[in-house]
Amino acid sequence: MLGFNGVDYTLKTINSKGSEDFEPQEILCCVSENFLREDENLVTFGKHYKTYDGKITYDKLINDFPQFQEEINQTLIFDFIVNNIDRHFNNFGYIVNGKLRYCPIFDNGLSLYSDLGLEDIRIINKNKYMQKRYDKSKPFEKKHKLQIKLINKLPNINLNNTNEDFINIVKDYEDYLGAERVLAMCNLLEERLDYVRELYTNV
Repeated sequence: MLGFNGVDYTLKTINSKGSEDFEPQEILCCVSENFLREDENLVTFGKHYKTYDGKITYDKLINDFPQFQEEINQTLIFDFIVNNIDRHFNNFGYIVNGKLRYCPIFDNGLSLYSDLGLEDIRIINKNKYMQKRYDKSKPFEKKHKLQIKLINKLPNINLNNTNEDFINIVKDYEDYLGAERVLAMCNLLEERLDYVRELYTNV
């Protein structure tokens, strides 16, 4: 919906054989297809800079990979909108197949407060100001609003959809997530989407 190149994830029930810790059971999982072809390899930025001793800053990454500036900036905007707290250097990178291309946005599991228990969700719902407590980002800054300020050129983004269009997607999963968690997620999306729209309006 945002016009970014991302990996599609779906829900799928798998039959687990169990382990020492739990009995065999059906488990609802989030799965995706492999986005690599047989002749392709994924090189994460963590792997690329494995032997680099310095700090990998936003400016360094853009200077080293100017051809990926648009996609890197899109990734940071996306992570801001969904409050992804786990975009470490092994969760984005490039694909090698003769030439390099940026990989689609993947591994967004720690987004939309998925790491929070119900008590924390209730705290957020009682006081929206408490959202700031749970605003964490990687890999360049510890807060998302600081991280997107690093962006030197706002990327292309489709903002034609309304907040309600995004929120309705989340509401479709209320039976899985529960009403309180859906409320927190929708409030987050609305606040972040409004902030991004304001950024683009002021350019």
